[in-house]
Amino acid sequence: MSLRRGTCYAAPEQKDGTVGLLVLSNNVANRTTREATACPVFEAPPHDRAVPVGPGWANIEVLTPRSAASLPSVAFEAGEEELDDVGRALADLLLIPELTTGGYVAPEPPAGDYPRWGTIYYAEPPLSGQIKRWMVVSHDVFNASSDDVLCVRTTSRTDLQSPEIPLLQSGFAAAVCPDVQVKAQRRFDVASASELPQPDASDRRRVAYGLANYLRLQTFAGRTAS
Repeated sequence: MSLRRGTCYAAPEQKDGTVGLLVLSNNVANRTTREATACPVFEAPPHDRAVPVGPGWANIEVLTPRSAASLPSVAFEAGEEELDDVGRALADLLLIPELTTGGYVAPEPPAGDYPRWGTIYYAEPPLSGQIKRWMVVSHDVFNASSDDVLCVRTTSRTDLQSPEIPLLQSGFAAAVCPDVQVKAQRRFDVASASELPQPDASDRRRVAYGLANYLRLQTFAGRTAS
């Protein structure tokens, strides 16, 4: 069985007040990998940026990878208009409309010591015994006010390149957009940014398109931000 985009699955370990996990990644990726990226849906809005969907509220600020085996039962199916609302909010959080219009210049970020949008850092926990590099993809207004950020893993495995795994840094690295997820800010070694090659504007734009492909946000790519 593969997980289906737009379906909310009840997680066996979920707590009271949680409806389930709403799958947002595209069905081709879900079918191929037998994994998916989902966000939690709560019975009551966890904050004023949550998006109403089905019998609850989707928290698009928390993306998490899940295997098909870990989500055995369906809670509800979201409607197309509801998925559009969720997608619009997620695209804005990831700056996809701005980055895909070309010529985007990031505004001055809020003050503070936090992982910054468009920057690559080392972050825990280790994968396969190694501390990996992660690129922050949520915007800095959110990053400055949250304990978490959204990020994608980067890799030197450039042979993995695809529309959802774009090349960075003149082809010496790639961004694994299917590995987009939330991480606590305390997991990041903020000082490591000065040690690592950093993406340029064209790299960040490629990542935006990679995320748009993986999360089915192409509708919002290139539009003017509201």
